[in-house]
Amino acid sequence: MPDRRVLSAAGLQIREAELKAALEIRELFAQGVLQHDRELSVDRPDGFNMNIVSDETECGTTCCIGGWMFRAMERDRTAPCATAAEYVQRASSRALYPLFFPLQDQRRQWMVDTDGHTYDGPEYIDIAPSQALEAMDNFLATGDPNWPRVLHLENIEVARA
Repeated sequence: MPDRRVLSAAGLQIREAELKAALEIRELFAQGVLQHDRELSVDRPDGFNMNIVSDETECGTTCCIGGWMFRAMERDRTAPCATAAEYVQRASSRALYPLFFPLQDQRRQWMVDTDGHTYDGPEYIDIAPSQALEAMDNFLATGDPNWPRVLHLENIEVARA
């Protein structure tokens, strides 16, 4: 990503291992390696679906952004826990929650429209690899994946307590 801005791990408030994994997975999206497995058939070696943390069979593997990041860290022996589900749900740096859970903030509050109604949003299953790439680029440059812009949503803001 030489022509793209990337904050440091400290600037993103994530671990160095998470930054390394995020950059690796971002490149897989950019190169078209991770393919949308909308049906969750897990029949391709590099499937992507935001609706599943990680699933693997003899024929292939499908993961969400966090699942793929966990696999990269697991391979590098830098994973902070034993499973992808545990990583995405509890062991990842809090700053990654909005990237892993579109339309939620770091406290996992759902975004609402300007009228205060919870947005039903697109199904995670429908999020395409190109959208994940855009959200990752936003996150790496600013710390905010800006899913509303990526998903072309209007009148969305994060609910505040």
